[in-house]
Amino acid sequence: MRSPAGPHEASRKTCAPTCRLAWTRRATGAWYNAAMSLAWNVLPHGPLDQLTDSLWHLEGEVPRLPLGRHMVVMRRADGSLLIHNAIACDDETMAAIDALGPVTVIVVPSSFHRIDGGRFAQRYPAARVLTPAASAAKVRRRMRVDGDVMELVDDGVVRAVALPGVRKEVMLLHSDRDGHQTAVFNDIFFNLPRSLPGVLGLVARLVGALGGPKVTPGDQFLLVHDKSSLRDFFLELAANEMLVRVVPGHGALISGEPCGPAQDAMERAANSLR
Repeated sequence: MRSPAGPHEASRKTCAPTCRLAWTRRATGAWYNAAMSLAWNVLPHGPLDQLTDSLWHLEGEVPRLPLGRHMVVMRRADGSLLIHNAIACDDETMAAIDALGPVTVIVVPSSFHRIDGGRFAQRYPAARVLTPAASAAKVRRRMRVDGDVMELVDDGVVRAVALPGVRKEVMLLHSDRDGHQTAVFNDIFFNLPRSLPGVLGLVARLVGALGGPKVTPGDQFLLVHDKSSLRDFFLELAANEMLVRVVPGHGALISGEPCGPAQDAMERAANSLR
């Protein structure tokens, strides 16, 4: 039988998520700072796909990280556009976005997701740049911040939803003309596969980020202060029959019929909070 953990072993277990995160930041910090210059820097990305009458989605790469990232474009009730988690795109794609309507809101979902936020703020000077209040100080180091994302007015198409028990992040909920809903998350919700390539893929496995819909152990440590409240929130979403789509911070978009994959993903996220 294994003897009880001594103080040094307990200390190692306690600091494991923090130590692993620090290693990842050291490995990626130089390119991350370079990537967030204001020069328009287009990284590989997919097409701008229309998901509903007022919702578009694009997936792009993250430099040196095998995670991918999502940009969501929402057309609000007044015809203006909200951009969530901006990704600098090629000329053709940017022209397609501009053809959809004027960009009036740019949501920077957290201080960890600000690579292209400053570039969009510079490209669209009349747009309001919104971010969660708890992330504003760090986001402001890279770009202007015009307000708290929770100030976003619910226009019947897009609304900001506070995440119970979570620091620094919120969820956006989009409703199409048929009432079907899309939940847009950031790092509080991952949907990565069981394996990813390279050393950083190995790091992602070690920190428990892989394996489908979940709140990763690292994000539980960094972002969640009340697991029970967040678990109840996910279970409420799982019971929402109009939820048909979930956009994660990283990983594959989840989409299907009502009472299908989206509800299952929310239940799995709730079950990850143990």
